[in-house]
Amino acid sequence: ECFKMSADIIFAVDSSHSIRSDDYHRQLSFLKAIVDKFTIGQNQIQVGVVSFASSVRLDVKLNDFNNSRDLKIAIGNIKQLDSGTNTQDAIHFIHSFLYEPQNGGRPWAKKQMVVITDGLSSNLSATLLEASIARSKGIEVFSVLVGEGIDDFETRAIASDPKEHHVFRVEDYKALMSIQKSLSSAACQSKLLPICDATFIFVSPGCKSSSADVIFLMDSSSSIWKPDFNKQIKFLQQVISSFTIGKHATRVGVIAYSDAPITLVSLSDKQTHEYIHQALANAPYITGGTNTAFAIKHARKLFKSSGGARYDAAHVIIILSDGQSNNLKETIAEASHAHSDGVYIFSIGIGNKTEAEELMALASDPDDQFVFHVNDYEALSEIKELLAIKTCDDDCPALPTDAVFIYDTTALSRYHHDYVIKVITEITESKILNSENLRVGVMRETFNEPVSPLHDIELTNEWTQSDFKTQLDPDSRTASADLLFRKARHNYFHPTIHFDNISSKRTIILFLDSLLKNPNGAALEAMRLRRSHVNIVVVTLGKHTRRTEVERLASSPHDTHVIAIPSLEDYPVESVVSKLTDIFCVPETST
Repeated sequence: ECFKMSADIIFAVDSSHSIRSDDYHRQLSFLKAIVDKFTIGQNQIQVGVVSFASSVRLDVKLNDFNNSRDLKIAIGNIKQLDSGTNTQDAIHFIHSFLYEPQNGGRPWAKKQMVVITDGLSSNLSATLLEASIARSKGIEVFSVLVGEGIDDFETRAIASDPKEHHVFRVEDYKALMSIQKSLSSAACQSKLLPICDATFIFVSPGCKSSSADVIFLMDSSSSIWKPDFNKQIKFLQQVISSFTIGKHATRVGVIAYSDAPITLVSLSDKQTHEYIHQALANAPYITGGTNTAFAIKHARKLFKSSGGARYDAAHVIIILSDGQSNNLKETIAEASHAHSDGVYIFSIGIGNKTEAEELMALASDPDDQFVFHVNDYEALSEIKELLAIKTCDDDCPALPTDAVFIYDTTALSRYHHDYVIKVITEITESKILNSENLRVGVMRETFNEPVSPLHDIELTNEWTQSDFKTQLDPDSRTASADLLFRKARHNYFHPTIHFDNISSKRTIILFLDSLLKNPNGAALEAMRLRRSHVNIVVVTLGKHTRRTEVERLASSPHDTHVIAIPSLEDYPVESVVSKLTDIFCVPETST
């Protein structure tokens, strides 16, 4: 049972007529059985219940009952509704209102939602968006699907991560009782996956790093009334007030857009709260169409060094819009280009004319961290703190991390070698990474000889850019990937080595620009490393590598662990540094 836990748990119960009366009562019995597993009380667990069909009904508020006996009686008296499965309305109602203090919500308590249904919702995209918003508010979402032969995509999509902890499925309502113990246990013991990403450091006073370039895209089209335009300005001023503005902290840019973008504040402008607030106060009300694609393209230009952007800072775009863009295809293409540049995009939809699919297509993944939606401009103030709180509360990386850079000098050209050196040295100077938790080493010697200052660099967290520039001499000896993997495994990542912190993170970054000498041997050594819980990232340079060889080496998923650089001119060093920083900072689950 949950004796020490404080949680506000709300059950969203499918009450449509697709459920037979006896099955509906089995569902209520299931809820009562779960309540028996909880310690109900004002300072322990509070339970609320919402029924949904074509409409939504509040049956039990969180603070209605402070003992399980009365709560179970109330649950037993809940009546079935009618047809329809408006899951999206139920989730919206819960995350918008039911955790508020006037409805019994407690700011200090864990917020959890359990959605039980026997079918697909009437509006998939709206349901996914509402679930994303709920999760972004810190609500942990469990989903229970009842029935066979039903696609579980929606059930899994609305649940929190990890899915195996938050998704339950039974064949019919009779079988619900079989999961009541495991569901209640999951709710009691749950821990959401932590989020620590370079994109979120721009607000948190708790993070050591706060270096970010943030560009806001203000919708100034004809669909916005002048009073709402002014509310948008006020919202931006409030969010920006929570940033630490400065040369080595957060820099802010603002673009107003309609048919064409207008730069109100560039990243190279004076960076003070007073200057930015005044620039917003003087923002022109442009009117016109909604050319979001043009605005994103313009923002991408501002992220070039000529626009005042810093290559070692997180690059973030925050888009506000109350309608669909003029050209969805072009808009998604520009957003995709921005993602490829290492830019993170938050999308904020305002009102009922925005499309969930477009908001999610523009935003970075995961959607529950990067997509917001409010009903109107008045409601923007409700998310100003949420947007400002989307931050990494821990150091980045949060766990002790060993990163060993390996490059195969038998194949690496001098041109590519210089690029590799720049990547490694920029990593060691990054303001985003915390040296207390990160040890960096370089391996290119195939044999265990005494360490030479011109060859291998042992793992250390006492690193500076100048140290690595001195030691990374271009005239290193030749080596093969399989031998380097073997040496790394024996020296640093051997399975028999005792680690003081078993939750430490270990990563190898291999640079390649040609075919492998011994692809089978390299694949074997890579497999042994992965089995020892070492993540392998492969960075390919040029067009002479073989994708099948590379994927045999890299950890999964390959879209994260294989970084392809076909042309150095098109992929600046900072783009690789940004991708590697993400890998160091985000908790890994792959092998």
